[in-house]
Amino acid sequence: MKNILSILLLALFCSFNAQDFKAYQFYNQKGKEINTEKLVKALADYDIVFFGENHNSSINHWLQLKVTEALFEKKSGQLILGAEMFERDNQSQLNDYLSGKFNAKTLKDSARLWNNFSTDYKPLVDFAKDKKIPFIATNVPRRYASQTSKEGLESVKNLPAKDKIYIAQLPIKVTLETPGYPEMKKMMGDHAEEMKVMNFISAQAIKDATMAESILKKFSIRKNIHPLQRKLPQQRIRRYLLVHQTEKP
Repeated sequence: MKNILSILLLALFCSFNAQDFKAYQFYNQKGKEINTEKLVKALADYDIVFFGENHNSSINHWLQLKVTEALFEKKSGQLILGAEMFERDNQSQLNDYLSGKFNAKTLKDSARLWNNFSTDYKPLVDFAKDKKIPFIATNVPRRYASQTSKEGLESVKNLPAKDKIYIAQLPIKVTLETPGYPEMKKMMGDHAEEMKVMNFISAQAIKDATMAESILKKFSIRKNIHPLQRKLPQQRIRRYLLVHQTEKP
């Protein structure tokens, strides 16, 4: 697997032309400006591209759409999309919408969508629908993250097999060595009970692991990666996902 590209996006709130992404100035890891054409060309060379976002920023979502459109053209339609906002057990509803079986209202009524789906995420999903691009529901169902937060990661081991298919393969290792987790511990304060702190962090870990596994499974199918080769890439993906977590709406 090729290296995963990290990009710093600095918003410049000015007039823009959609094709040239003028709402943004792009920089590489060395702080050097790069133009849109060079950015898209660089992204097209990677197997997996992560887009760190502020979930409530409409301009972030606009950029996601524009980058996706450009990559679709650059890669001759060979794309798979995925999103944190879609939970694994809503994959069938998402598929039904993409195939035209569901309309927007039916999707809204049957899936757990975020409050800003219609304004910020639907354009990207509709692009996938129009271009017949697969779209992965990557995240763990929120009920299992909530259960982990309250009862700990061990509690999900007792779930029926039919429920475990929506969770990353157990056991999930949780360590404060993972980037971002020490910061989460600090958020809980010095006087918080250790068990509550670790349950809070474990709830995030089960999300990270499930999203990473969802991505890697789809990638493995397309790239024919042997299952024994999946462990290290999944750990890398988990770390990257965590670094780019932002608050949900």
